[in-house]
Amino acid sequence: QPKRKMTSLNYFAIGSMINPVSFRARGLKGTECQPAELLDHKIVFQGRSGMASIKDSVGESLHGVIWLCDDTDMEKLDEIESVYDRITATARLYNGKHIECVVYKFNETRLEERRMKVADEDGDPSERYLEIMIEGCIHHRVKSSYIDWLKAHPIKSRTPEDQWKSYAEAPVGVTMTAKE
Repeated sequence: QPKRKMTSLNYFAIGSMINPVSFRARGLKGTECQPAELLDHKIVFQGRSGMASIKDSVGESLHGVIWLCDDTDMEKLDEIESVYDRITATARLYNGKHIECVVYKFNETRLEERRMKVADEDGDPSERYLEIMIEGCIHHRVKSSYIDWLKAHPIKSRTPEDQWKSYAEAPVGVTMTAKE
């Protein structure tokens, strides 16, 4: 059987995948990476966890990074981003060149179904999630005005250490099955 020819896609990362540590920790290889601006969209934080997504918005834009990904990376990303739809969009590189890319956008139907089941309202992103995004943006030299916007965005603060829950230690020799 002949080998399938690998193709490459420009993947526009908007959330934690901006950060190279997060990207690589998921076993993704992406060859080239550069900052870019996604045109005619705006970033939104959706769901109780405040996960990054995009909404169509003519004339608006958001910043992130373009990873050049092969078929294997894209298959992994489709699994990782399973609550999102992969769509095609246009990005402008910082040198002014426009390129076609793919980006993940929350599937609104699935999001609405989830909201109906568990009263899942949109929330602010966690402090840690935004830190991961900001670290990635700094690493890839995304426009400082966008980084400043992320830094000023409302967050769900971490629970102070003195308010952490404490659990009693389990008795020695007591075990539970996965079913229990």
